[in-house]
Amino acid sequence: MKRLSKLNLPIMKTDIKIIASLLLISIIILASIDKCEKQLVKKESIVDTISPPKKIVASKFMVKYVKVNVYKDPDIDSNIVSVINGCDTVRVIDSIMIIGSNPFTEIKKYQIITSNNIGGYVLASNLERCNDKLLFNTKPFDIKGKWTDYIDPPCTILHFRNNGKLIFKYYPSYEEPSIIKYGTYEYDGCCNIRVFLKNHPINDLQVVELNGEVTLKWKCFVYDPDFFDKK
Repeated sequence: MKRLSKLNLPIMKTDIKIIASLLLISIIILASIDKCEKQLVKKESIVDTISPPKKIVASKFMVKYVKVNVYKDPDIDSNIVSVINGCDTVRVIDSIMIIGSNPFTEIKKYQIITSNNIGGYVLASNLERCNDKLLFNTKPFDIKGKWTDYIDPPCTILHFRNNGKLIFKYYPSYEEPSIIKYGTYEYDGCCNIRVFLKNHPINDLQVVELNGEVTLKWKCFVYDPDFFDKK
């Protein structure tokens, strides 16, 4: 019996080592699982506390032309959902580039929201950014002189003269001759100008203040005060 017990002793030690190793492995695995669960809970709690992304700050734009179609989708063949008028104000919330009819050209479109909360897409070239610093003039101002819309052709010049006389000049290009028309105007001295020019769309202008400088506005177009010549 003593010999037998001596023979079994090494076997019992081996079994104890195996059991201890298994217990150690189990403790490590349980600790790892607990750590992972804590990390998962921590990550989930972080995600829950993150505030939702801010919406794109919409920019105010003005319609440049008489009528502009608003499309449901950005592609060319999309359905028309609304029509916006010249000088209407819309909010641009995003921009997108699409392939034009020519596969080598790209067209920029704006995603907009109209004043009556209709959403859609328009050509970016149909809109221009509004200037929030544009105010209507309230003080007396002398409009007499030459008002040029653009410095290079095609461009026009409105020349307000004495006694309500007006000269309109149109320069189609550097090579072509200018077109000259004569008319009259009425001015209240500070705010509004009424132009009488046959067969020409310009008829009402406003005197406005842009960034502290007085200038003229016709529909959506604001004359650059730097292009005003008092001669």
